[in-house]
Amino acid sequence: MTRRAYSFVRTFAPEFARDLCVDRHYLLCASAGTLRLEAQGQAWLLPPARAALIEAGRPIRVSIPRPVTTASVLFDTRFTPAPPAPLTVFDLNPLARALLTECRTWGEYDEPLTAYAETLFAALAAVTWRLAQQPSPVVVPAGRSPELRRALELTEQRLGGEVRFEDVADEVGLAPRSLARRFEEETGMTWRAVLRRMRSWVRSRNSLRVTPR
Repeated sequence: MTRRAYSFVRTFAPEFARDLCVDRHYLLCASAGTLRLEAQGQAWLLPPARAALIEAGRPIRVSIPRPVTTASVLFDTRFTPAPPAPLTVFDLNPLARALLTECRTWGEYDEPLTAYAETLFAALAAVTWRLAQQPSPVVVPAGRSPELRRALELTEQRLGGEVRFEDVADEVGLAPRSLARRFEEETGMTWRAVLRRMRSWVRSRNSLRVTPR
């Protein structure tokens, strides 16, 4: 019998996006590196100071741009109430980070949680459920077509240097006018608006960077 709540701590090499859907409420976050989350046509970066709370049964897509160590927690639906929303991304406070670190000891095993561990996981749920009521505004569109998804990926990869729309269009095999139309149709935003949002994303990630414990 799986524990009513447990931590999922593991180090992963970079990998492409994969679809996930779990039968527990899922607190998705990292202690080192950054996860990329996509759902409902939007995307978020999850550095160590930001987390996603996902309701049981809610499909998501996760990718790992660079090596990452997860610090996630899964809660049985009978252990906690449903999250405030099906999916919320929010900033962690020091108390939540400390509770996540303390809960790392209890992974997915058959032995029941000790009373102390149950208290810790319940406290973590109470804190993060409350934080989830204040979502992070840093989100960008994910795109539907392969061409636009690739264009978004290339734009994100080049944020540290010069990014030219014409170069991105050429690499995805579309004329600039056609790619511009894809952005408008699939995201409701221009490429430049998406670029500004991504740069804001990176600034937010850097300001939230913490030293792993």
